[in-house]
Amino acid sequence: MTIDEFWQWMSDSSGELLEADGQALADEVEQRLRIIDGRLGVEVSGPPQPPASRELIITAWSEPAAFASAREIVAAAPDLAGWEFLALKPPRGFSFAIDIDGLHIDASELQFDPLAAQENPKLLGIRVYVPSADDDHDERLGRALPLILETGIGEEAAAQIDHADFVAGAPGDDKALPIEQLLPYVQWHRKKHGLI
Repeated sequence: MTIDEFWQWMSDSSGELLEADGQALADEVEQRLRIIDGRLGVEVSGPPQPPASRELIITAWSEPAAFASAREIVAAAPDLAGWEFLALKPPRGFSFAIDIDGLHIDASELQFDPLAAQENPKLLGIRVYVPSADDDHDERLGRALPLILETGIGEEAAAQIDHADFVAGAPGDDKALPIEQLLPYVQWHRKKHGLI
């Protein structure tokens, strides 16, 4: 499937897809999208309430090597009534919660500490504190953290974090920063090290 064929299919199916269940829509679109580039995925909003549009994000799951592909596909998108097409997840802030297999995380309660990389100070690492968790070895935290970071600071900024680990519970001191400061911190770090 080519990019043009993908958008032709979206155009032909637009009305039906606008009304589809979110997960069914994401699965159907992603199946076709992966023929073009297997590194990409899809996130969609719920059916729109006019005059709002239904948002469809082509994501590279914070993999910088696939960013250009996502942008190229979205750049070729036709103007379809009721749709907004985005390349890569934009920053949305941390006023949300996520549930992963029974683990509930309120993203706004998270805090972080920068981690120093002795071997290469240009590498950015962070430690995220999760007050609602009680087990550092809970694999659900490892699945939730990338989703929370991508949603909060956007896919491009999340890709600039070379290492992120998590700690269940609150930080042991008052030096940790509120998670809302993560995007400005990433931007500051990149500027400090001449990466932007």
